[in-house]
Amino acid sequence: MLHELGQKMVVAHINHGIRGEEADRDEAFVKAAAEKLGLPFYRTQLNLPKGNMEAQARKARYAYFEKLRKETGADAIAVAHHQGDQVETILMHKERGAGLRGLRGMQYQSGYIIRPMLNLNKEDICTYLEEKGIKFVHDSSNDDLTLKRNQIRAEIKEKNPRNILIEAEEASRKLKELSAKAAAWMQQHYADNRFERTAFNSLDKDVKAEVLIQLLGQEDLYSRHIHLLVAHIEKGESGKTLSFKGKSLIIEYDFISVQPESPEKIELKKELIQKSGTTWGKYTVKSVSKVKLYVRSWKAGDKFKPSGMQGTKKLQDFFVDAKVPKLERCKIPIIVDENDHIVAVGDMRFDERFLELKEQLEIK
Repeated sequence: MLHELGQKMVVAHINHGIRGEEADRDEAFVKAAAEKLGLPFYRTQLNLPKGNMEAQARKARYAYFEKLRKETGADAIAVAHHQGDQVETILMHKERGAGLRGLRGMQYQSGYIIRPMLNLNKEDICTYLEEKGIKFVHDSSNDDLTLKRNQIRAEIKEKNPRNILIEAEEASRKLKELSAKAAAWMQQHYADNRFERTAFNSLDKDVKAEVLIQLLGQEDLYSRHIHLLVAHIEKGESGKTLSFKGKSLIIEYDFISVQPESPEKIELKKELIQKSGTTWGKYTVKSVSKVKLYVRSWKAGDKFKPSGMQGTKKLQDFFVDAKVPKLERCKIPIIVDENDHIVAVGDMRFDERFLELKEQLEIK
């Protein structure tokens, strides 16, 4: 069909190496069809490990297509999903509890992948083939009723595919609205890899789900995962972490911090503060004091005497009272003298014993 429309293209075939002689027959058939049309033919063979063969094959297939697209300079990867495939996909997504993205089914375009035949039913395609005198081959694995997709295909005759497609259109419309709402909320509330918990909790549950999808990506994120993530945020136990898809959602008092699952430890060296200014992390510290002052990260066991208070206080307890998130504490400049006595905790509080240095120290 694309050839008739005058599209310039190459043909790609994957031999999954699963069906033996039949797979080799299919490859030879596709190659002959490409040669008849005068189109370049590319092929590859897969050797998949045991396990979820269908999912593994799909991933490997599209990885090969994308590699070939780049090598040939192609604008798109055209695949032949039709209306029947769409209905099967939606029913499979429904069964595993997918959200709106699953219920809307496949799209005409997903990145570089296009599906020009998505609105055609199988009968129309067979009629076209008959009129053109084009032969086709049958994949016997489609008859294997132990495979979930084939079971669903056999059951579709008992359902009304048209109603399923109408539901998909409605899901697609609703998803566009939700995506816009979630994107607008993110624009307003998400900054420096965190957002306010109370602002998130005030959202409708569908918008909450879409915000999480935009944060974590939609692949392999199902309703049950979203339910766990939402419950984690709503419960709001400070210091608690829930990791998923390589990211951690950390409760930091009134905020949710979104960090890599294994964040790199930030190590900022102890430095002498210069009159001209010393850059330390995101801060610039200047000192005109005759006393040598240094800037460093906080460490376990640090204590100081907060101005206006009686006695000393552990720096860790000070951070807890000030609701400074754990991940942010190492970024706050701790100003110390030559004996490593704390002079000031960033621009938050001076030590009572060093108040005379307040006018000689600038922390920005």
